[in-house]
Parts: sequence; C-alpha cells; structure tokens
Amino acid sequence: MKIKNFDCVAMKRAAADKIYEQLKDTSPTEQRAFWKAGEDELRSRCRGVISPESIAKAA
Repeated sequence: MKIKNFDCVAMKRAAADKIYEQLKDTSPTEQRAFWKAGEDELRSRCRGVISPESIAKAA
C-alpha cells in the first residue's frame, strides 16, 4: 500500500484560503493590482528560464 505524503487538494485549499483572507476586504482595483503584481513577479522570474518568444506564444 502506498503512503500518501503530499495532499495536493489540501495544499490548494490552504493557498486559496490564504489569498481569500488577503483580498476579502479589498476593492476590485486593489484585487487587480494584487494579481498584476503576482503576474509581474512570475514573468520576471521566468525571464531567465523561459525564452521571451515562448512567453509571448503562451499569452
């Protein structure tokens, strides 16, 4: 029998709960700024790993 060491669903729910708590009292404009900042951070981290051409194709 395989022992389950990692629960993806629990991790996803915990992350969603954390984000909900951060955004629950914010305006739609503040929420967009939150997600845009995350997108910008991810894009900057990917620039050294993924070519700009593949990023443009995915968008």
